[in-house]
Amino acid sequence: MKGCVFVNNNKLEENLKNFKVNQHGENIYQGIDSRIRRKMGITREELAKMSGGLLSERTIHNYETGKTDPSASNVVLISKLLGTSTDALFKKPLKYSYSNFNNTIPKLTFVPNKGFGEKEAKYNFDFAKNLGESNRLYYLILENGSTLLGVPKGSKIIIDRHGDYKNDLIEGVQYVGLFKTPDVSEIYISPFYYSPTPRKKNNYIYYDIDKKIIQATLEDIETYCFGIVKKAVIDF
Repeated sequence: MKGCVFVNNNKLEENLKNFKVNQHGENIYQGIDSRIRRKMGITREELAKMSGGLLSERTIHNYETGKTDPSASNVVLISKLLGTSTDALFKKPLKYSYSNFNNTIPKLTFVPNKGFGEKEAKYNFDFAKNLGESNRLYYLILENGSTLLGVPKGSKIIIDRHGDYKNDLIEGVQYVGLFKTPDVSEIYISPFYYSPTPRKKNNYIYYDIDKKIIQATLEDIETYCFGIVKKAVIDF
């Protein structure tokens, strides 16, 4: 497996710094659900203008990413502006919430020119941090080190095959994915973004195995991206 080299991309742990530890296995606050706003075709800037100056674009961004806890009055305000309930604004419950207890997940293998295979989960893994909102988790052992993730050969990466890139990806936010080449001869790790333009609402950006920028559609991402990398560890 080849690793991509990019500057200003530290270890994946930096991308996980906003994930909050859940000591009791309960649902935790993850931010205002941006899918309601995005399905209505309203940008953060437009929502800020709709608030009459009570909310800024940055404030809305912080609310949606969970960086800032919104006040009750602002939750009510946003719900009225979007024509929804306050309960609907909070993201759906976590499917997995790992914290200081063991869980099993299946192991993935990759066979060139064929694809991925799944092996039964035989080992318990202890995660010090929960993995955010995740649906289908797998782990894969790197055959070669990854500079992008900052981990050596033999490291294990946790992958979430949630498959809902259209609704779950936040515009402009970098994600790290496990990609396969069009001929399924190799797999590699690459950052990717949802980056709509005025002419291309369905526009995504990722890098091919030779680190060339690729403009892609949602269908391309769903075809070539096996899943989002949620965590990279040297040893469990």
